[in-house]
Amino acid sequence: MTEPPSPAETIEHWAKRVMENDQSRKLIGEQTERFWKAEDSLVSDFHEYLDGWFKRRHDAARSAIEFGQLMGEQAEGAVLIKAWTELWSKAMQRFNEDAQAQAEFIRKLAANAAPNEFAMEFPLGPMRFVGNERNSEKEAQLHDRAGE
Repeated sequence: MTEPPSPAETIEHWAKRVMENDQSRKLIGEQTERFWKAEDSLVSDFHEYLDGWFKRRHDAARSAIEFGQLMGEQAEGAVLIKAWTELWSKAMQRFNEDAQAQAEFIRKLAANAAPNEFAMEFPLGPMRFVGNERNSEKEAQLHDRAGE
């Protein structure tokens, strides 16, 4: 009785089949490009989100430092109450900005993570491909071939 192929042998077998097939290579190449474009977009969006978040945290720290300095310099209660009110007003404004930035980041993330899909078959068997440009001429042709 022969032993089943090892995982490495199985991967090597499928890799050779894919690389020997021009259509497979082309489709995998396109999917790989799409994946890394989505990754690049995600990293850029995350960077933008975090830049804003850190700026708001620095603003919060500076506001608290200014309030602490004012407390040390000013003994008058009315001035301190006004400064305290302004400190919390700015904190609530930053909280609102955080919520808006988070909602925008999640919207971008969802737009990137939920692209349109289509199915097709080719010599290696049925496969599902994910694409960002639904109804492009190339995808329409591939989708039509899958339905044959």
